Amino acid sequence: MTSPRRLEGFIAAAALALLIAACTEDAPRWADVKPGALAETKAPGPIADPNKALVDRVRQALARERQIEADDIDVSASGGVVSLWGTVADAKQRQRAAEVAGAVAGVQSVENKLTVAKGS
Repeated sequence: MTSPRRLEGFIAAAALALLIAACTEDAPRWADVKPGALAETKAPGPIADPNKALVDRVRQALARERQIEADDIDVSASGGVVSLWGTVADAKQRQRAAEVAGAVAGVQSVENKLTVAKGS
């Protein structure tokens, strides 16, 4: 039967052998790390939201269109589906806004929820 002291000695020797094996020439050492090297690593930047980018492109296209008063048009997007909200002066602007939005790269379909302002 093995005594507890022998077992402790065996465990200590095994731990020492593992520690020595981990400290081979190939293993990096803290002494080899340049000061500030860890601070130099940068986390990846924020991931661009494709829906936000699509909304921005549609808003820009609407703003460039002279036949549309785009100030009262809100835009949302989800997976290539663009929704237009708000008011326009007439039915012609409502139709043109949907056409302009549909022509933007990445737009798969347009939900035209624009309303014509009464009294226009």
